[in-house]
Parts: sequence; structure tokens; C-alpha cells
Amino acid sequence: MLQLSRGTSYEVEFLKPGYMPAHAHIANVAGGAIWGNILLGGVIGICVDFADGAAYNLEPATVQATLVADPAAAPAAAVSSILVPQPSH
Repeated sequence: MLQLSRGTSYEVEFLKPGYMPAHAHIANVAGGAIWGNILLGGVIGICVDFADGAAYNLEPATVQATLVADPAAAPAAAVSSILVPQPSH
């Protein structure tokens, strides 16, 4: 599991040899707790929450990707099994 700071958004790239890359976006959005600071007049709380990233949540909280095999990257074993020696004359 990877822990990310809530103070910024992220672009995630999933890479594995022989597979097409997959991408995902993780956005930082204002969390509900910030409204409590606004309604109760907690200016100091608002400033602290925005400064340390606590005012944000990351969405989605979990990112998964299904990698698709890259047709241009045939495994070496498959290629060698296709090759048939030709008799010499």
C-alpha cells in the first residue's frame, strides 16, 4: 500500500513489461470537516487544515488497474515455439 499526501492531486501510471500502460487520476477534494471550521468560525483551524492538507480527501481512495497484454510485445518463448527449422538442401 502506498501512502499519499492529501495536499495534492496525482497522476498514476501502472507499468509492467509486456503490457500496455494504464493510467488513473487521484484528485484532492475539499473534505467535509472544512465546513465545520467555516460554520463555527474557526479561521485558525481552516488555515491549519489547508496548510497541512487535512482539509482535503483523495478520491478515489483506492486505485486499481487491469493491465492488458501488449500485442507488440510477444513473449520470447511464444516466438521461439513458432519458429520451425527448415531442412537444408
